[in-house]
Amino acid sequence: HFFVDAGFGVSSGHWVYQYNFSDSQYCINMGIFDDKVSSAQWRGLPQTGSFAGNQSFIAFYTDKDTAETNFPAKFALDGIDRQISSFMVWQTSKHVEGI
Repeated sequence: HFFVDAGFGVSSGHWVYQYNFSDSQYCINMGIFDDKVSSAQWRGLPQTGSFAGNQSFIAFYTDKDTAETNFPAKFALDGIDRQISSFMVWQTSKHVEGI
């Protein structure tokens, strides 16, 4: 779930966007929810991967198609509140296999 309020808040009355997927290495563009999200909460994503500690990660991007080279994970703390345009689960690498 993606929320318009920081800290998973719902002062607007609802979450903004729910996307169900389980694949890694695919870029997901936010579409009409571009630049509206302040926080995110997820479950059921791959838990293991090729990164340190056998972990996988979820990366958020301020450009569509996971185009930029900065991979922030904390929206307001990284200065990207309401600027998320795409995201991707990194399981085997940071390489995008599809959009």
